[in-house]
Amino acid sequence: TPVLTATNSSLPEVAGDAAVLVEATDTAAIRAGIARLVADPALRQDLVRRGQANVRRFTWEAAARQTLAALDRAAGDGAGLGHGRSGLRPYGSRALTPDPQSPLRILSVPIHPVTMAGAMDRLVAFMGEPRLHQVATPNPEFVMAAQRDPTFLEALQRADLCIPDGIGLVLASRWYGRRLPARVPGSELVHHLAGACAIHGWRLFLLGAAPGVAEIAAARLVADNPGLVIAGTYAGSPDPAENDAIVARINGSQPDVLYVAYGAPRQDLWIARNRHALTTVRVAIGVGGALDFIAGRAVRAPRWLRRLGLEWFYRLLREPWRWRRMLALPHFAWAAWRESRRVVG
Repeated sequence: TPVLTATNSSLPEVAGDAAVLVEATDTAAIRAGIARLVADPALRQDLVRRGQANVRRFTWEAAARQTLAALDRAAGDGAGLGHGRSGLRPYGSRALTPDPQSPLRILSVPIHPVTMAGAMDRLVAFMGEPRLHQVATPNPEFVMAAQRDPTFLEALQRADLCIPDGIGLVLASRWYGRRLPARVPGSELVHHLAGACAIHGWRLFLLGAAPGVAEIAAARLVADNPGLVIAGTYAGSPDPAENDAIVARINGSQPDVLYVAYGAPRQDLWIARNRHALTTVRVAIGVGGALDFIAGRAVRAPRWLRRLGLEWFYRLLREPWRWRRMLALPHFAWAAWRESRRVVG
């Protein structure tokens, strides 16, 4: 049965990605969620399928970890039932801890605690399953945009993998008592996945960016990864008027992996809207400006700045018009810190 639940309940920990999440106090979002469940049979089928998959993966130990983690958050000041405050123990001498593989939710956006190698392991596993898996690359700007756009928030919540693309997410995770192990830049993940495509014979389609950019990026990826097969390239547009024609073009080329470079949130919403229509794609990633980097139309920060987590500052220096977008960073820090105080007490 399809589930709609509030983000401040324990059900999100149990249902995982098999539920539509809404804020308990947002009556408009609740009404919209119910209306969408009633009106969208594809969404209901997808939630049921995800729920069945979760049932197959279910273990009592994992359920106990998730429940105790939710109780810890609900207890807040430590007077309640969580394992870290009440001393509650399972059979044996070791206390249960939250599942280290479960996503950390920052302002309702799930962030998976993966390294680059861990992300690649998941992508390779996704390729063995007969459905499209959506991969998102959240950073603090994504998170704050999702607070204003419920449709974008839902797309991120339903994504199969949300990698921590921004250093701000890694730093903020410390406030929640669960440190994300590393930043995983989407602009680097695309190279690793292209290499895997060459090794495994997976066909890659590049969608988006300015006209001509995808073609240049494709040529450079092939040069860097001998044996890589480019199923197709197309600039296109996220305009709904072009949607059916683009989907038909992609399906006709039969790719296994799809990079979508329309920028957030348009690329993520495009993938979410078409995840049931793309018949051969197994992994679809919103890659933002990665094709511009690959094609040489944009320049990444020097490696030493990236290691310091200052790539955002370098882009601001090169593209001063981004200053308005950067205003999201202090807003994110304040909102995440306040939420973390409620979560961990």
